[in-house]
Amino acid sequence: MASTDGEVDPRQHEAIEKTFNKFLNAYIDSSKARDVGVLSATLDPACVRYIKPESLLRKMGAPSGFAFDVVNFENVMRNEMLVASSVQLEVSNVTIDSKAKRAAATTVHVNRFVDGQEFSLEHAWLVSFSDDGTKVTKVVEWCDPLEVLSYHAAMNALLEKTNAGAKVADIAISGFKDGQDERTKE
Repeated sequence: MASTDGEVDPRQHEAIEKTFNKFLNAYIDSSKARDVGVLSATLDPACVRYIKPESLLRKMGAPSGFAFDVVNFENVMRNEMLVASSVQLEVSNVTIDSKAKRAAATTVHVNRFVDGQEFSLEHAWLVSFSDDGTKVTKVVEWCDPLEVLSYHAAMNALLEKTNAGAKVADIAISGFKDGQDERTKE
């Protein structure tokens, strides 16, 4: 969608902005619909998701080069939805670079467990888009390690207590990529 003089077509910027907003809001929307497919609606089928920082991954027992593909991420989120919902979202620091087909933002998701516990999960997102801006092709998700570890411990305890599903860490580890596949290289 770039014009011949090197400028970015405004339609591309609008498409990236629309896709990015839908991507960020998908956690709330999927919780309301109780449908993990909503999380993947903006994703290219070959999209790869990286969780950062590496120190968090090590604490969770993940191998180096961790990445989720779309199917494995949906499996983890399907299990999480058995006991948790995203109930509030605050988005800030949005930046869109249409020429590079990338966007970034920080978010705070408030997630609520079925027992009433709430966690505020802070993230920084670096997202890449298809040429036309309508699909997300790569996600780098920086998480607050302390809150994520507490959240996952509480979630796994609830899953165990309610026999609702497998511990999220068990599902996540089965979804790890080794980072050697060409499409998962950062």
